Amino acid sequence: RTKSSSCAPMVGGTERADGHMALPAADTERDRMVAAVRAFPFALSGAAERFLSDREVILAAVGKQGIALTYAADMLKADREVALTAVGQNGNALQFAAAALQADREVVLAAVRQSSCALPSASAALRGDREVVLEAVRHHPEALQYAAPELQGDPELQLWRAVRNPLAVPGTPAPIIFVDAVAAAPAGGLEAEAHLVSGRKAVLRLPARATIGALARAAMRTFGFH
Repeated sequence: RTKSSSCAPMVGGTERADGHMALPAADTERDRMVAAVRAFPFALSGAAERFLSDREVILAAVGKQGIALTYAADMLKADREVALTAVGQNGNALQFAAAALQADREVVLAAVRQSSCALPSASAALRGDREVVLEAVRHHPEALQYAAPELQGDPELQLWRAVRNPLAVPGTPAPIIFVDAVAAAPAGGLEAEAHLVSGRKAVLRLPARATIGALARAAMRTFGFH
């Protein structure tokens, strides 16, 4: 009697005449859908319901265009990994995430770093969270308008709002300073990149909790206005 030379169980297939295994055919329709949404995420708009609740299909779509989260089944809009993938690609996708994820600090931080329009979709508690709002305005100064009212007048947050806006130095005829960027300095505190209309550039060094007034005074010293 001939015995099998292998003790491993046969899984998912049939034995062909030549003795080799014939594996089950792939779900080619599903494979085509994954390929389609990777190329054109909004193909989900006409997809069958079963694909809208298919995690792999949705992850492929939102990895390419986060806004495609709008087509996902509710259970996937509440999936943290799916939401993080979506907002990492397009922060505006936060508006389509489940309410619980709009109140999730990590998800919201990822969204506000990516888009200036993400903050309005965050929960009220996180729109009033100073750390979340500071992170938002560091990347997108215009996001301050969406913060809780009590934070919109915060001096430190106002400093970040000065980025890309002209700053008139008080007590001088009319010099205008443009603040190009504000970032944390390697040695501590902040560094603001600024330039004059003439094109002259400078880096302004500021304490960590500097206000716009402190920024203006640093500009006066650095550019020689008295």
